[in-house]
Amino acid sequence: MIVYGTSTTKIATETIADKCLNCSNQFTIQLNVYQRYVHLFWIPFLPAGKIGITQCTHCHEVLEQSNFTYSITETYKTAKSNSKTPIWIFSGVLVVAIIIAGGFIYNKQDEAKNAKIILSPQKNDVYEIKLANDSYTLYKVDKVVGDSVFIMPNKFETNQISGLADLEEKGYSEEIFPLVKNDLKIMLEKGEIMDINR
Repeated sequence: MIVYGTSTTKIATETIADKCLNCSNQFTIQLNVYQRYVHLFWIPFLPAGKIGITQCTHCHEVLEQSNFTYSITETYKTAKSNSKTPIWIFSGVLVVAIIIAGGFIYNKQDEAKNAKIILSPQKNDVYEIKLANDSYTLYKVDKVVGDSVFIMPNKFETNQISGLADLEEKGYSEEIFPLVKNDLKIMLEKGEIMDINR
């Protein structure tokens, strides 16, 4: 369930000289400027405009923007343009940017790790393989002899990457086939080897 919506925060307040339309007192009207914002799981993401509301400190009469007099509207326009959107309103965007940057950094580190491991394969290394028919399987290194790497393919394939975790328990074929280290490097560069588990 995604919880989202809009909320407001007060960003400016000023007392104005206009007379209250309800009690006729002067210098009792407080003009408040509110910043509306969109939130996702109560984390503010983006600004969604500003609104103005007045309240008389004497009689507590509240006026929404649609009921402002011309004079109050002009005062509100000035107050609105002078009030700045708080930076914390963009905190959700910052969180998303950090997550994306973290994922990018992790991916680059994982690629560098795999590029290093592929040059020195070891017994029991497991390669996550993308097959030509958009299915996935695992290859396990049985042994390494010189430049040759002997591979045991998994007995099963899956049509989803998430299904690879279940294949490990299902076992590997007894039919072993050889690959040279350079072939493995090319497979990694082409994306046929998606990840290596050591």
